[in-house]
Amino acid sequence: MTDYTYHSVLAPYIQGFLDEKRALGYAYGDEAKILRRFDQYWSGNNGDDPKVTMDSLEGWIRQRPTEGKGSQSHRIAVVRHLALYMAGLGVACILSRLT
Repeated sequence: MTDYTYHSVLAPYIQGFLDEKRALGYAYGDEAKILRRFDQYWSGNNGDDPKVTMDSLEGWIRQRPTEGKGSQSHRIAVVRHLALYMAGLGVACILSRLT
């Protein structure tokens, strides 16, 4: 399993989410890699705003030209679970179309 360093404003939430999942026995290797890409996406598109909204996720949820529906769905689901974790901590997250 590869450990990544996260740099966006969401980094503490991403790391906390991964720590929690791993403490529950989940490997979360592929998910950590997806979250590394999401962390880079967030830094490039949303800066220091930790509020997760459908507008802030617009570019993330769009299907990539070389990506199948299954991969897209998995990538979105990982971020949805992160957002649910963050919402449980009291961070504003509005995910109407991801639920």
